[in-house]
Amino acid sequence: MRIIFFGSSDFSIPPFEYCLSSGYSVTAVVTTPDQPKGRGLRVQANPLKKRSEEKKVPTFAFSPLRNESARDRIAHLEPDLFVVASYGKLIPASWLRLPKRAALNIHPSLLPKFRGAAPIAWQILEGEKETGVSIAEVTPELDAGDLFYQIRIPLGPRDTTRSLTDRLSVLSAKGLAEVLSRIEGGGLKRTPQTGESSYAKKLVKEDGCLSFSDSAETSDRKIRAFNPWPGTFVTFQGKPLRIYEAIPEGFDLPESKAGTLLSITPEGGMRIQTAWGKLVILKVQLPGRQMISGEAFANGQRLKPGFIFSPLSS
Repeated sequence: MRIIFFGSSDFSIPPFEYCLSSGYSVTAVVTTPDQPKGRGLRVQANPLKKRSEEKKVPTFAFSPLRNESARDRIAHLEPDLFVVASYGKLIPASWLRLPKRAALNIHPSLLPKFRGAAPIAWQILEGEKETGVSIAEVTPELDAGDLFYQIRIPLGPRDTTRSLTDRLSVLSAKGLAEVLSRIEGGGLKRTPQTGESSYAKKLVKEDGCLSFSDSAETSDRKIRAFNPWPGTFVTFQGKPLRIYEAIPEGFDLPESKAGTLLSITPEGGMRIQTAWGKLVILKVQLPGRQMISGEAFANGQRLKPGFIFSPLSS
């Protein structure tokens, strides 16, 4: 089978690698244009583009897809399948008529829940107990196609978006192997999506502002959901202090103002009061500095109990 692979992020890599190793012909990769990244805003290729070029697979970064010449270039390759994994853009209906067999959408949630751009982060934010991978038909409506495959796994209580992305991307490659085997054997079945749908909107940098007026549990979810991007931040001496890791502790009524440093913990953290419960901050980083433990930060800055951290936006 001749496959056109659509993707961009780290999540795309395991299913892409599977397609390369499976004996199928990956005739092209369609990805997103290079973007400025990092503190210097240097223009960089995304992870999939880097990998596909290393593997010498013809790679196209069309913008926009509605360009007829772009569609014609893909049509000329006579694809049997589209495989879409974290591409990040809607594929026009005219393109979806190109593959002879199917257009497969690999999505890291239990569809129809968490359709959209940031499903992994939003599952953590909302405290989901299970997650999974869905492989569905690509349709003009976002993540709404019939299901070909779905697998469920527990969502770990300490999962971050980074760790969960790694787990689900590997799982997606295994799911893709199963679906392609069914296609080859003529046994691929489709099931309409059922149940209430939800939407996981794209994250923006401002989402990373952490407010201790939330509960300790909510703050912990934000820190894990926004790792690695956009990160979670509070203000320290007018600068953004990034919080990489924390643990919620207790669910009691506040004894001090939200954001107050209560103590330095033996485990190497700073115990902070929230609106409901306490949050032990374990790893932090100031701009241009190394990541260090909460204890090392407090001692290095000579912070004492009673110091109050404020949200980044204040």
